[in-house]
Amino acid sequence: MMKWLRALFTRQGSGNARSSDIGSAERGQTIQHIAEQNLYLREMIRQQEDAGRERADEMKEAMQMAGAGPWLAPNSELRQRESAVHLGMKEGIADLELSLEDIGWRRLLGRSEYEFSRWGIQQIILICRLFRIKNPLIQRGVLISSYYVFGRGVEVTSKDEDADEVLKAFFTDPANRSALGLQALIEHESSLYTDGNIFWALFTAVDDGRCLARTIDAVEIQEIITDPEDSSAARFYRRQWVQKEFNEQTGVTSLETKDGWYLALNYEIPPGLNQINGKPIMLDATGQPIRVYHRKDGGLPKWLFGCPRAYAAIDWARAYKQRLEDYATIVRQLSRFAFDVETKGGAPAIAALKSTLATTLGNDGMSREQNPPTTTGGSFISGPGNKLKAVDASGKTPPPEEGRRLAHMVYMVFGLPETFFSDVSVGTLATATSLDRPTELKFLAHQEAWKEDLEVIGRYVVDSSMRAPKGRMREAEKTKAAEISVDVVFPPILEGDIPSEIDSVVKAMTLGTQEVKGIDERVGVRELLRLIGVEDTETVLLAMYPEGSYDPERGTVEPVTATEAAQREVRDTLVREAIGQLKMAIERLESKEKA
Repeated sequence: MMKWLRALFTRQGSGNARSSDIGSAERGQTIQHIAEQNLYLREMIRQQEDAGRERADEMKEAMQMAGAGPWLAPNSELRQRESAVHLGMKEGIADLELSLEDIGWRRLLGRSEYEFSRWGIQQIILICRLFRIKNPLIQRGVLISSYYVFGRGVEVTSKDEDADEVLKAFFTDPANRSALGLQALIEHESSLYTDGNIFWALFTAVDDGRCLARTIDAVEIQEIITDPEDSSAARFYRRQWVQKEFNEQTGVTSLETKDGWYLALNYEIPPGLNQINGKPIMLDATGQPIRVYHRKDGGLPKWLFGCPRAYAAIDWARAYKQRLEDYATIVRQLSRFAFDVETKGGAPAIAALKSTLATTLGNDGMSREQNPPTTTGGSFISGPGNKLKAVDASGKTPPPEEGRRLAHMVYMVFGLPETFFSDVSVGTLATATSLDRPTELKFLAHQEAWKEDLEVIGRYVVDSSMRAPKGRMREAEKTKAAEISVDVVFPPILEGDIPSEIDSVVKAMTLGTQEVKGIDERVGVRELLRLIGVEDTETVLLAMYPEGSYDPERGTVEPVTATEAAQREVRDTLVREAIGQLKMAIERLESKEKA
């Protein structure tokens, strides 16, 4: 392509130069203009080649992020033959064609199939993984976003006692931590920025319905088959991966390519179906089909695969990195010359100064410096006509802050303010003590999406226990399965102002007086205990307000027996201790605010 471009403009230049209808002056101007054009286009081609090489190098690096997945999309011999360098050069030529023809829509439409097919999504995933590791802006945005969603944990429960025990056993099972533990959930939220897809594989025991959870690498799922009449209802997932087999006798590791189908979570397989197009339906050790639950994010509603969230930030993160690299390069070049020496002594004086200031490293094969620089605070002494002054490099380079708008494009993708990316110079008290509303709503929306995922998985676990002969739910003879709910609760994203919250509770209880006239005293004390960090509030409340000795309407029942008096004394003691803890907590908060 580039040879063709060079030949084209060379022919244009020679053709114009041979025209007999223009004068010599005009011919000279035309030739000069064409030569300038050729130089410009050659420089453009060189830049595109450099950019293509850089992106090809990135792709080679990104290929290492493929894990056990295939590096090339199946069923495409042409794409299998294309190397990473060729892919990078194709993108560079597309950019060059855009600059020559200025037809942006044709470029976008022409590349849409390549970039957003399964092959294209896979390459995007690998690039996003690479930038997640090596680019500070992408890494910071991914980590902060993940911590805000799961940093304070999550709780999956049910109001039904037996269902709650089943859920607790599933989510606290050490065998499931790698897929659904708190650290795993944080990593999954991060992977939505780099992979855009999460595939959970659920193994179900036949006897008691116990479930084991694992995840499948996003680049290993090559195809999703859906209901012909409803593309949102998945049926099968085709997985292609490379499995490592270790021979314990020889110590040799061998690689074997695997290809198989998995069932969607709630799809019932047709009787007798055990393979599709010669590829097996994957079964667990008990002969049950392995179920897959898919979470996609970042793509369009009807897409089968999600697109990584970080994809929109990659180009801008690269541009900002290059901007800082250019700044560092200029500063490094300017710092090579520390002093400006001026002499009026002519060539002999110049030679003498060069001999005085030059290094001896490399002279006559010497590896030791015979003319080291002066010590700190040293002096330069010379005859008249010689001047030595420091090179003034200030103002010679654009400050790196001028590239700040490039970084803003990355911040917008993550929905985070600039202060979250270590630039505290633009922060205020409001941004330091609270989260702006759009950012808060973004993380709340992410939590709501996770609620749906965990509810679906939790519901499957409960149903599996109900169907199994020895499942806890089956043994409890639960007949109204639809009435059993799975509740997913996230703690508040923002911690409130505790002193002001305590003051609000007290006012709600006393209505501004010295007596409890508002909300129930026991309810108010429970809220106060929660605010000061008491974990087992119900045990403390039971000791403070024993059953039968407290009237929820307003206070203590009369008459008071000796036992009740003793219980009241215990209650008063606990209340005084709680109030003391509350005062200490307020003092600590006030001291922190002053600090």
